[in-house]
Amino acid sequence: MRKMKLASLALAGLMLAGTMMPAMAYENSTANVDATAEITAPVDAEECEVYAEVGSDFTVTIPKKITLDGATKTGSYTVSCTGNIAGDEYVSVTPDAQFAMKQAGKADVTASVTQETTKFRDNLFTGTKGAGEALMSEGASATIDAAGLTAGEWNGIFNFAINLNQDVAQ
Repeated sequence: MRKMKLASLALAGLMLAGTMMPAMAYENSTANVDATAEITAPVDAEECEVYAEVGSDFTVTIPKKITLDGATKTGSYTVSCTGNIAGDEYVSVTPDAQFAMKQAGKADVTASVTQETTKFRDNLFTGTKGAGEALMSEGASATIDAAGLTAGEWNGIFNFAINLNQDVAQ
């Protein structure tokens, strides 16, 4: 009985340890950390290189439910992004361009999604923003158009592809 309790305790500890895996863990490079330089007189100054690596971290806010206007058959939503990412990275938030609106007993209607800004850069970004880019603090507005809807209750689902991307060297 005692062996069974000890085995259960050990197994519980292993299960707990297995759930404590870090996500997106970054390590500072320790290459040449202990490197030294011998300086001989006379010297006015000597340089020391300092290195740090901070991992990117961001949060994207997207809508979970959007209600289209029954008269215009359109709707709108806003996407926002906050965080701290490297200067040569951007967060992309790209919705499906089209999706099906469904109603039992009727043919599906194709709805279109238009979100012109899909790339978000850190608020401290000092480069030139390209087409479809915004700073994280600016957010992005978008519209949905389902002009073919007729009477009744319609439902549809579309997805957002959310990624942290590295700029491609020109």
